[in-house]
Amino acid sequence: MDYITEAQKNCQLNESDISDGTKWCPPAWDGLLCWPMTPGGELVSLACPEYYREFDPQKRATRRCLEDGRWYWSDESNATWTNYTECFSKKAPYVFPTPSTLISLGVMFDLDHVCWKAGFSCGVYEMIGK
Repeated sequence: MDYITEAQKNCQLNESDISDGTKWCPPAWDGLLCWPMTPGGELVSLACPEYYREFDPQKRATRRCLEDGRWYWSDESNATWTNYTECFSKKAPYVFPTPSTLISLGVMFDLDHVCWKAGFSCGVYEMIGK
C-alpha cells in the first residue's frame, strides 16, 4: 500500500468522542492531507505536504471548521475546501514538454484534421448526392 492510501485509511481512525458541548468537525481526508478533529469556529493549519512537488513544505495549508461543526463548504467546487494557496512555491518550475508529449500533440492535431476533412467530405457528398 502506498503512503497516500495508508494516510487516507488512518485518517478516519483519528475520530474520538468528545462530549464537552462543543461542536467538532470530524477528521477529514482532502486528497492530500488528513485534517484532525477540530473545534467549531477554528481555523486549523498543517504543514504543506512534501510529497507534492510544487508545494513548499515550510509553508502551511489551512482549513476552516464552521461553528456548527462542519468543514467549510465551497459552492463553487461543490465540496469542502482546503486553502493550499500559500503552499505553492513562489518559483514554480516551468515544465518543458517531453518529445513524447510533443508527438502526442502532433498526433492529436493530425487526427483532428483528418476527422474534420472526413466530416466535411461526407457533408459535401450528401449535398451533391441528393
